Amino acid sequence: MIDIPSRRHQHALQIFDRSGQWVEWQRIGQAGLKIGRVKDTPQHHALSTMAARHLKLSYEDGRLVAEDMGSLNGVYRLVTRPIPLDDGQRFRVGRWYVIEFHRVAEPRQTEPLVGEDGEEFCAADLPILGHLDFIGRDGRSGPRHILTKGREPTVLGRGGRPGCPVDVALPNDDWISGIHAQLRQDGEDFFLEDLRSRNGTFAQMLRPTPVEPNDVLLVGQLRLRVVAVSDPLAHL
Repeated sequence: MIDIPSRRHQHALQIFDRSGQWVEWQRIGQAGLKIGRVKDTPQHHALSTMAARHLKLSYEDGRLVAEDMGSLNGVYRLVTRPIPLDDGQRFRVGRWYVIEFHRVAEPRQTEPLVGEDGEEFCAADLPILGHLDFIGRDGRSGPRHILTKGREPTVLGRGGRPGCPVDVALPNDDWISGIHAQLRQDGEDFFLEDLRSRNGTFAQMLRPTPVEPNDVLLVGQLRLRVVAVSDPLAHL
């Protein structure tokens, strides 16, 4: 009689260590996996940036699903193709910048200011499509960039040299590429796209979301990659 374990591993998590290498970290069994704060190690210096209860991985209808467990930093996924942004969704570029997207449902329309003698004030309303709020260390909205370009992309990056025109300059983070990411409106949606940056662009996962092999998740300052593993019992 063969003793068949009750739990099989279909996926594993790799961790991006300090030397820039992906190494296997934990296997994900059929019962799933919950991840929380772990003490820093020399190889994995960002382990302490997780919440005590941060990320839950579980299987639903055979698919692996990732879910934030109410952490301050949230769970983000590497952007590998243009994705639509929800109103209020955050994304991360570089090491520190957290940016929150908001759309404007209806353009602001005002009546012209008229003086007592009938003089009309000379000005025009700027058509605003949305805005990007930069989230500060206190978790609150800070500086705001207004989106007006629509189908023309709004480019974010470090810039600062010829051939790297940007609309939103982020010069104080060396993890940010010259041209790093962009937003573009298509129909009713705004799409976020990474521009082949060195360190990637990460979009917040607002709800339980299926993940696939090779998806990279950002948990605090920690990068985790989902990989498929062979089932040693598949032939039984």
